[in-house]
Amino acid sequence: MFMTEAMKGRQRLTARQLREAIHDEVGPHLFFIATRLSVLKDELRGKQRKRAVEALKELEAARALAQRLGRGVIEKETLDLSGALRSLGDKMGWTFRDKLKQPLRDPEKAVALFQIAREAAHNAARHGRATKILIELSPGLLKVQDNGSGFSKRSRPGAGLKLMRKRARRIGGTLTLQRVATGGTILACQFL
Repeated sequence: MFMTEAMKGRQRLTARQLREAIHDEVGPHLFFIATRLSVLKDELRGKQRKRAVEALKELEAARALAQRLGRGVIEKETLDLSGALRSLGDKMGWTFRDKLKQPLRDPEKAVALFQIAREAAHNAARHGRATKILIELSPGLLKVQDNGSGFSKRSRPGAGLKLMRKRARRIGGTLTLQRVATGGTILACQFL
């Protein structure tokens, strides 16, 4: 698909507006929250203090990401999906298996797949209380498997799952969830 100059201009404007919003709105809010959490951390003891320290580290990571995004440092063209997933797995203590024969060259797909994997793994850890998470990337398939509590067939999809499905559709893919009989969930995103 080709883009007209007007379309490219709108895309640049949107990216610029997004960077400015991150810099002007998100960054200051994250800084305020980090400052407040740091003060509260000093008032806590034991496990609560440890949790506050962990939350502060995560918040600082989010703040650093917002700063990089605000400066436009992260560009889709530079995303190495396998490297990004490996780094995410190393940082969070999750396992990553790369079964790709060649790197994924489509930056739109790489960004969408990274966001899907990150959201699925975070959901498994946060909501499913998973202690083991495997992210596997193979040609045409991204799979996130965990040993958490799984999901109820009666539960309604939350915003995260809806967003993952939307991202999968945007790259021509499909997203499925499967309960594992022994516990946990397998999220699979098939893409072309």
